[in-house]
Amino acid sequence: VDQIKIYSDMKIKTSIILCLSILFATSLFAQSKYDKGLAKAEASYKIGDYASARKNLEKIRKKISSKLGAQNQYTAGIYFSLAKYDLASGMPLDFEFNLQNALTSSKTLNGENSEKYGTMLIDAAEQYNQNGSYRLAREYLGNAKKILETGSFFKDPLKARWDLIMSETLAGQGFYNESLDLSNSRVSYFAGRAVKSETVPDGKGGLTSRKIPEAELDQRLDDYARLLTGIATAFGKQGAQVSSDSAFGFATNWIKKNIGDHTLPYIRNQFYFANMLVEYGVEDLQKNAEYDRTLLILKSFFKPTHYLGIQIYEEYMKELLRGDNTARYYNTKSEYEKMINKEFPAKSIYQARLKAVEFDKKLDSDKTKNLEQAANNVLDNTTTLPRNNILTTEILDFLVTLSTREKKYANVEGYLKAIIEIKADLFGAEAPETHLAKLRLANFYVDFTNNIADAGKIYDESFFKIVEKEIRPWHNDNLEILNHAAIYYELTDQYAKAVATLNKASSVARSKYSDTDFKYGEELTRIAKLQIRLGQYEDAEKNVTKALAILEESRKIDSRKGLLVAAIDTQASLLGIKGLFDDAEDALDRSAKIIKKADAPISGIDALSTAQDLASLFIQLGQYSETNDILDELILEYEKLYGPQSLRLIEPLVNKGKLLLAEGDYTSADKVAMRANQIAISIYTEKSTKAASTQKLLSDIDYTIGDYDKAEDNILKALASQEKQFGRSHIDVAKSLSQLGLIKFYKGDNKNDVEKTMIEARDIIGKKLGKDNPQYADILKNVAILYISEKQYDQAFNALTQAESIWRQKTGRSNSVQAASIFVLTGDVYYQQKKYDKAEEFYKKG
Repeated sequence: VDQIKIYSDMKIKTSIILCLSILFATSLFAQSKYDKGLAKAEASYKIGDYASARKNLEKIRKKISSKLGAQNQYTAGIYFSLAKYDLASGMPLDFEFNLQNALTSSKTLNGENSEKYGTMLIDAAEQYNQNGSYRLAREYLGNAKKILETGSFFKDPLKARWDLIMSETLAGQGFYNESLDLSNSRVSYFAGRAVKSETVPDGKGGLTSRKIPEAELDQRLDDYARLLTGIATAFGKQGAQVSSDSAFGFATNWIKKNIGDHTLPYIRNQFYFANMLVEYGVEDLQKNAEYDRTLLILKSFFKPTHYLGIQIYEEYMKELLRGDNTARYYNTKSEYEKMINKEFPAKSIYQARLKAVEFDKKLDSDKTKNLEQAANNVLDNTTTLPRNNILTTEILDFLVTLSTREKKYANVEGYLKAIIEIKADLFGAEAPETHLAKLRLANFYVDFTNNIADAGKIYDESFFKIVEKEIRPWHNDNLEILNHAAIYYELTDQYAKAVATLNKASSVARSKYSDTDFKYGEELTRIAKLQIRLGQYEDAEKNVTKALAILEESRKIDSRKGLLVAAIDTQASLLGIKGLFDDAEDALDRSAKIIKKADAPISGIDALSTAQDLASLFIQLGQYSETNDILDELILEYEKLYGPQSLRLIEPLVNKGKLLLAEGDYTSADKVAMRANQIAISIYTEKSTKAASTQKLLSDIDYTIGDYDKAEDNILKALASQEKQFGRSHIDVAKSLSQLGLIKFYKGDNKNDVEKTMIEARDIIGKKLGKDNPQYADILKNVAILYISEKQYDQAFNALTQAESIWRQKTGRSNSVQAASIFVLTGDVYYQQKKYDKAEEFYKKG
């Protein structure tokens, strides 16, 4: 009986073991089958066949759920795969839903402090990077690090992967220095792993060589290629052109040699390289970087539906639009549109992205009717497009361009603020990329509003404290920001900072462009314009001369004629300031001929801005009637665009006042001058140089009507702010001193003091512009008035003869009004000497 019991027990145990063995084998077989099904879906995803990937995943998901239940060890991974497929298919809301399900499932199954949950957070961050949600990516990476460090899991190769993704996150946010430091610290590690075999411990105290399995080797090679391309891309976005070009070259050669030129790492590398070149303004891409070539490689070895393929299609279409290659654009667009209609969900945001490209096409062809409404309809009615998505910012950016062109400035400000809000969510409030969005708003404030103080705060907080430390000369926004910051400093009488910022802009331009590049010529013109406003006439002359030499070389290219006209007009303004009126008129005639002879309207010419810049010169040239019409139209348009208290009205109002004064309409002139003065004081205060022009005009009016006390009061206010900002030896200071001398003379002040003031003004002009300059002649005329009153006729004759000689030599054809005043004064001298025949002769000339 005992033996039977023992036998029976053994039999039972054997049966149990056998059953367990069978069950374990069956489980392994099932698990292997499940893994194969999941791998099949992943293989479809890798080539860009997202429809097949989803189909294969849903098929194996049903089998797993039927055997293991709705919640099982595969649930988190399946949700995560669905999230990847959704993102690649242009369904960001579904992506977010499935990604959160994946994380919740992993936390529930594995525990909040598990290695698997920490690893999935890293995976989630990688997907958020792809979605442009860098703030969330960084938060997830931070949480993953805490979990993995707590459990002692934060070790290579997992830590190296975290570093790789974090470097991409940082670059996406605009923290280029930190990103590059992290990437460069990992180069040797990833390079060391990108080998076919490695030496490992043999378990017996020795070493042995291990061949890396094919799938693992592919991943290692891809990781290193991704790191190299990431470094090159970060340099490119930073604006470090030389470093970026070098890094891309190294990465490209390594990928071609070790992975091949028909692989995703190669395609990604070439695509990002092309993007960098386009951002830097390169019009003709290198053959290996051309979008159509890269797209052809992708379509030959992968599915054109791959998310990289979508991006390449879009950039290629934009390139065709830039090059006016209309036929190829429509063919490519048709091919792309058919693909997204067939292969992606009807609600995919790829439809909206195509419309965004079309908006650019319509804008380029000036088909802007209802375009703003159409763009807003895409934003409002694309239900699958989240508000906080990078595509939304791209469409809003288009609306900024459109509304600026149509002068809908209130709309522009709203769109810019919306972009800032969205980017703060996507990149983080303190990310340099968010601060760059704020800087665009600051530039807008400087160009089109009175919000100068707000602009200044943004330049200080966003550029000089954050962005400037991250970017290099070739960064796309660098020059634009520096130019506007310099204008801001000039507007707010911070001339030392304006000059320093302008010097930075000049240095950046020199680093970025060759000395024959038309873009360098364009920047030199911008710098010269601001230097004229700052009174740096010698530097302005050098820069505008260089600009003209560069732009003359491309004067036959229609798209660049506007740049040449701008440079010529800037030169004309400078010539007018220097008193070389005939030369200024010649320059204006030339720019007018270029515009007239052009086959089509020249792009890049703002008629209002040009009119404002040249109005003072037209008055100096005696073109009163024409200038009056220009100013009336300009003032009316500026009131409509910017409001009745805009700072942009000050200069046109001052010029209008000068015209009214010349016409003898003193009441109207005073009214206009008072309005200009009120605007200037309300924005800049009474002690600003921006108020000085209005104070000088008021002084001119008071002087003309004989109210010398008020005239002196106003000219002293102007002189105080001018001298404070420019110093004593400045042309504007000299002109104010000369006017002050005349006022004191007619007031009956001490003539020695009057003479001292006038001689100082004369000598400043002589030193700055030369003694053969019409401005010098103008002050000689004022000095002559003093000499006549003191009956110092020889000195008066000497001054007037010298002045007339200068006017004859420099302004022979024009400015008869100036010549007339000299003749009249000469007549006065003869009259005082009782030489009436000679006096009559000169009076008649006058």
